[in-house]
Amino acid sequence: MSEKTALLVIEMQNDLLWSKRKEKFPYDTEHLTAAVNAAVRRYSAEGADVIYIAQIFPDTPTNHIVFGYQIEGTDGAKLYEKMDVVSDLYFEKNYNDVYMLEAFRRH
Repeated sequence: MSEKTALLVIEMQNDLLWSKRKEKFPYDTEHLTAAVNAAVRRYSAEGADVIYIAQIFPDTPTNHIVFGYQIEGTDGAKLYEKMDVVSDLYFEKNYNDVYMLEAFRRH
């Protein structure tokens, strides 16, 4: 079996990065996006898979109250519009830590 490299791009969504984001997400969007896009272009050019993972909360009244962002079906839940999207390897997760969830499934 040959080795394959992948880059995971996790939670680079509008609600976390655009100008309408909540104050609790004080990222330097321009700097962060430029760094992630540079990595995406480099890994893609080297033949790696680029995998996008997005935290999506189901569209329920409770999630609108508790979270108010990354709600299924909203523009805010979509990948940030200035992200370089170079593959269709896009996956959504409903849990904060998909790796922990997988550990629980094994036991």
